[in-house]
Amino acid sequence: MVGRHPPLTVDGQLFTWSGSAKNEIAVYYRCKKYRATSLRAEGCHSTLTVLDDGTILGPSEHTCERQISAQAIDIRQQMSNMADELSLNRTLSAGAIWTRISQELISPLSDSILKVLTKTQILRRVSHARNGSRAADRLQDVEQPELSLSMDGMTSFLCFNTPFYEGTTQGRVTGWGLPGLYCILRRSNVHVFIDATFRSVPAPFSQLLIVMAKDDDFDLYLPVFYILMTGKSRRLYEFCLRQINAAVEADISPGSICCDFEVALMGAIKRIYPATPITGCFFHWKQAVRRRLMNIGVSSETFNRLMRPGVLDVLTLIPHSEITTTGFDFIRSNVSDFEEDGARLEEFFDYFERIWIKKYSPNDWNISRQIAQQEEIPIERTIRWSVTILF
Repeated sequence: MVGRHPPLTVDGQLFTWSGSAKNEIAVYYRCKKYRATSLRAEGCHSTLTVLDDGTILGPSEHTCERQISAQAIDIRQQMSNMADELSLNRTLSAGAIWTRISQELISPLSDSILKVLTKTQILRRVSHARNGSRAADRLQDVEQPELSLSMDGMTSFLCFNTPFYEGTTQGRVTGWGLPGLYCILRRSNVHVFIDATFRSVPAPFSQLLIVMAKDDDFDLYLPVFYILMTGKSRRLYEFCLRQINAAVEADISPGSICCDFEVALMGAIKRIYPATPITGCFFHWKQAVRRRLMNIGVSSETFNRLMRPGVLDVLTLIPHSEITTTGFDFIRSNVSDFEEDGARLEEFFDYFERIWIKKYSPNDWNISRQIAQQEEIPIERTIRWSVTILF
């Protein structure tokens, strides 16, 4: 029906079809502003009628013109000024600034008709005020004092925010740390745990590196550095480790380092700390072999038996020379009653030799030599739990 009755302009005002009489002897129109068009304004009540002979009756008085011109209070400039002033305080988000403006300028005039800036306009104004001259490098925003200092304004937790070049490609590493914990990393033979995650990092970063150090006074690991990285290459990991040394103002000498099974990360650690023994994280090792067993498709009974403490775990504790002989035979004996999985189990052993014997050295995940030397290494608590069960 609307398509048959296009909008009608009378005296410079636009009217839209609202209905028709029987047999269309009359067609009714109302002002386009019959709905509220500004904050807390009432809709316009102006209407007109077009008879079948073309005669126009009306329009009636426009209430929209009277509301806007006679009653509306224009606070747009005040809102602009307040947005500019609050933009200087970078501890306030753009959303918080809009809330302040709404509460202080709009809410007190809730009974009036207002001319205002929209939320989108305010957010854009704040963004332009803060980033207009720095749009080329938004990553430098973290260097602002209000974003890099503690709440008391006395301690800077931003350690480095540095570009890094691999050929012609520019990357970046941004690291935060607590200076009060640097002393732990400076201790001789400190145990270090390095973890990496990529699921919760902001663009353009692809990796979050977390460096933890064991505080022997309290027997727990404390996070010392959080580092955002735009890549995961060996050179970039080496660059991060050098940045850590520079931040703590010392060439740290860890007694051991535990990390994820990532070739680039392990290679970087061996390059920067050649004398430090490295052990892959037991949790990640168990996670990897668990995933392989699931992919191979062993039965749930075999899977549950292999994943019990003291079965597959034995491979991390026995001498290197016995892993593929005594170790594999021990595992076979534990699932000998599930003959239907025999071929799949041999497929798993082939995978294990290919990945955990040839690609990674047993030194990276097996702790038999450290146990023989009666040295505890800082893998996760799961290792201590397994050792307790088996011995």
